[in-house]
Amino acid sequence: VIKMLGMVNDQNTKEPITAQITISSDADAFDIEAGLEDGFAQVMPGPKPYLISIHADGYHAKTLDFDLSAIIRDSIVVKDFYLKPIQKTILLNGLITHAETGEKIMAQIEAVLKESSQQIFDQQSEEGYYQHEITQLDPYILTASAQGFLNTTDSLVIADESQTIYEKDLTLRPIAIGTTVRMENVYFDFNKTTLKETSYPALDKVYQFLVRNHSISVAIGGNPATY
Repeated sequence: VIKMLGMVNDQNTKEPITAQITISSDADAFDIEAGLEDGFAQVMPGPKPYLISIHADGYHAKTLDFDLSAIIRDSIVVKDFYLKPIQKTILLNGLITHAETGEKIMAQIEAVLKESSQQIFDQQSEEGYYQHEITQLDPYILTASAQGFLNTTDSLVIADESQTIYEKDLTLRPIAIGTTVRMENVYFDFNKTTLKETSYPALDKVYQFLVRNHSISVAIGGNPATY
């Protein structure tokens, strides 16, 4: 008698999952279920080659050959299987509006990874609405810009893969004399005036704005936090 037992696990987390298993040979075919606690156990008809197919909701199916021909006496065969989860589509969307009137604005929207400054997308909003598919769970920095408006930058953490839709609205303020802008995502080393590298994306946006608007003069002021 050959008894086969084991677990079906998530390939990424290594945690057990429930799954349906079909075991077939040239003369036999039977279905069993793998549970979260006890996995599966099945007495095999004999020492010969088998084809094993494993299915679970939210995972890629797996089919593999499993040859037991070499076993010549009663045995217990322990075999765990791992299924790859199907990657969910995560959508990031939002509106870009006029800070004073609330009207939607045709604007450019850019997203970069907060830690590495790697650009993820840079696109034109459609009638003030943007949407993009996200494949990485990371903190992001979003920047919106439009002719005649001050750039706006904000951050968003996408960390929960079970959440399929993230929304982030941004507002743009028209350029005007005496306008005060509070800069976000500018960080200093503790109790120092040294800028952290994570500040560079936000400061790069200020630089780009000034390059595009040569006639504008700005004064920058602030202080590093000591707490």
